[in-house]
Amino acid sequence: MAETMVAAGRIIVVQEMRFRLVTDDGRGYLFTLAKNANVDTTELRRLHTRDTPVRVAYVGEPGLDTCVARRVVTKWASGPVGFHRQPSSRLLRSLAHYAHYAHYAGA
Repeated sequence: MAETMVAAGRIIVVQEMRFRLVTDDGRGYLFTLAKNANVDTTELRRLHTRDTPVRVAYVGEPGLDTCVARRVVTKWASGPVGFHRQPSSRLLRSLAHYAHYAHYAGA
């Protein structure tokens, strides 16, 4: 598997499954969003509209069709940007149920 790289900056263009990131020092990166990425194009557009600083974990050479963004997180997200498993839907339902119960139980 190719080495995972990280780029940080702001998303300036989102078009279908592709987006452009510009770093603080002005370098531009063109990415194709992976089908199994942690965000979708709607979330990319939201990050672009809000001008949110992000970090992108990618494989391949930026600007080429082989450059694939696997993970996009905000600059303030804690922990490494690399590849992580998404929480299961069962875990998410359990957490939502607990939060609902805790709210009504006064916790």
